[in-house]
Amino acid sequence: DKVKDVANINLEKEWSKQKNYSNIESAVFVTEKEMAKSRFQWSFFKIAAVFIVLILSAATIYYILPQFTQEKIASNTEIRQLILPDGSEVTLNINSKIKYPTTFDKKERKVFIEGEAYFDVTSDADAPFKISTGDAVIEVLGTSFNVSAYNTKEEVEVVVTEGTVALSSIVNPDNRIILDPGVKGIYNHSNKYLVKKTNSDINFMAWKTGKIIFDNDSLSKILNTLGKIYNKQIILENKDLGKCTLTVTFEKQSLESMLNVIESTLNLELEQKDETITVTGDGC
Repeated sequence: DKVKDVANINLEKEWSKQKNYSNIESAVFVTEKEMAKSRFQWSFFKIAAVFIVLILSAATIYYILPQFTQEKIASNTEIRQLILPDGSEVTLNINSKIKYPTTFDKKERKVFIEGEAYFDVTSDADAPFKISTGDAVIEVLGTSFNVSAYNTKEEVEVVVTEGTVALSSIVNPDNRIILDPGVKGIYNHSNKYLVKKTNSDINFMAWKTGKIIFDNDSLSKILNTLGKIYNKQIILENKDLGKCTLTVTFEKQSLESMLNVIESTLNLELEQKDETITVTGDGC
């Protein structure tokens, strides 16, 4: 039966079918070639897209980065003066640091300080001027004021000489105090409290002006003021010495010369070792 089936095969018809199969295989082969070409083109487009993204990213960084580039200025042993990008003037006390962008944002002018500085801010109502000192924030539109914010101290002190200043904390920005000329604002890092009071310290700008005035002040107050201005630790071994009083004005004199005047006037002995000055004597 099998031989009979084979004998009845129409060879022409089968050959025609075979040729059709060959055409299909040829068609499939062509399709695979096209697919390979398509895959190559797709890989090329992906690589090109990566390059385009890199170029656009580089261009974006080039134009945006200058706004975030930071200038860092430190005054280790001498007072420094500088002009900010908006024209505001800053006087930086010794052992102080300031950080600010090379280009201010159009909506906000923000700087960071550590230590003490006097600001004379250029007015710009569209871009408030903000100073960050740890978790305390000082905001102004255009004014002059002194900021004392050393890391070694618990409190930030702001004394306004002209204009108006707002003092607040990052934790609670809605809780803030407004400071006018002659008023001192204090922010405590630990307790997070804000307080303002009349500024009674006539020497708060002495570090900048070089003029220090004492009018029948106690030796304790005098040494405390000098220690604060020159960032020195002055120790009274005999506490009774602190009650001695002195009236004197110093103008652009070195700490050593001022201490020599105090020493000879009140018959004291002073010994300095590194950053610490020890005061001894019998009292007045």
